[in-house]
Amino acid sequence: MEKNMFNQKKITPEKRAEGLAKGNIDIGQHNVSLVSLEQYEVYEGLLEGCPTQKMNDKKIKMFLKQAEDNYSWCNCYLVKPQRKKIERKKSPFGISELLPQIVCIGRFSSLDPAKEKDSDLSMLVIVWFQNKFALPIDSSVAIDIEKINWKAEAKDIHI
Repeated sequence: MEKNMFNQKKITPEKRAEGLAKGNIDIGQHNVSLVSLEQYEVYEGLLEGCPTQKMNDKKIKMFLKQAEDNYSWCNCYLVKPQRKKIERKKSPFGISELLPQIVCIGRFSSLDPAKEKDSDLSMLVIVWFQNKFALPIDSSVAIDIEKINWKAEAKDIHI
């Protein structure tokens, strides 16, 4: 089978979709499974006005902090979201832009240790944004998740 630049087997779109529907994904040399998933509407509670760059920066930091607080025993990683500028007249509140509608906070686990060979497993909490509720994980986001350096980012767990 052909390999990509990360020395991984190239996955057909059909196989990727099948795995993503089950919450399974290959990151580096690790096969990982989605073991928990929280999802929220990004703009829930926004009653009036248009989201701005500044507002979105705060939301991204808030969701990442929420993940870090809820999973303080595990490392957290942010997949940078796609930002879409909104063309409109000059606003006193700043540049208008949209994030994807849903934020996902997923805890992923691998039975392979990331760094310490005597560990029982490795875990990583990944925060990402997509336009629809998961599952499946949006394919463009999945490509970004697959590029994460699991060995550097995941935390080894001893049971």
